[in-house]
Amino acid sequence: MTVGNALLRPMVHLTKHCIRTRSTVTGALPKPPIPTLDHSLDRYIEYAEVVAEGRHQPLQRTQRAVYDFRKAGIIYQQRLLRLAESEENWINQFWLPEMYLRIRIPLPVNVSPAYIFPQQNFEGEDDWLRYTALLIRGFVEYKNKIDTKQLEREVSTGKIKVHMCMQQYDRILGCYRQPEVDEDVHFMKPNRNRENEHILVMSRNQQGKHILTGGGSHAHGLNRWYDATIQLVVSSSGTNGLCIEHSAAEGIVIINMAESALRYERENRKRIM
Repeated sequence: MTVGNALLRPMVHLTKHCIRTRSTVTGALPKPPIPTLDHSLDRYIEYAEVVAEGRHQPLQRTQRAVYDFRKAGIIYQQRLLRLAESEENWINQFWLPEMYLRIRIPLPVNVSPAYIFPQQNFEGEDDWLRYTALLIRGFVEYKNKIDTKQLEREVSTGKIKVHMCMQQYDRILGCYRQPEVDEDVHFMKPNRNRENEHILVMSRNQQGKHILTGGGSHAHGLNRWYDATIQLVVSSSGTNGLCIEHSAAEGIVIINMAESALRYERENRKRIM
């Protein structure tokens, strides 16, 4: 069987589990709570004591600043409470921009994680391409399960079990971080849009002027795009894994998808040879 057939041959897998899309989940989930101002400041002091490691002067300055803020902070606490009432998730108002979308430093070195998959020993170019094709097909199969609501709904690990929001799964292969001057924005592709669906394969400067220079670390990196959420990298040496734009989803979501793709490759590799 050719590599192309490994990608394109239809395989249907159905399960009894399903996820809910954002429109049905967010209304059923409780909003993130807001701790009291005193609770937040007391916890802040606890963490400061650990960081200070016995250095009394820096800790005393922090304690005085917290003491002064207890009265002034009331107005900010009230604003935060109003924001929490009007937004589905008040945390995203601060977390996403400050941790990801507003930073103006290179993503691969400072923010984007890399997942390293098990080392492969390819028997030749066909084996290398077959492995790559099956991984891609595994990711596509997982995306299909997301779109058709076949993934099992996640549940919290605490004593009281709570269903988790599954919105991040919609973003991992449907969201694009669009670069802007001061703050990047997330562009979410509608599920109903079935046009222009493709996989871009790049190697040695082939397939457009995009990503690979072919010169390793001694070549410039100005033409490398790291705003795509998922980049699958498979070297002929057997080293392979993912480069991830982190703002679209947390690590566990990517891990679940990656492990599913790896299982798909293992289960189908011998069968198609």
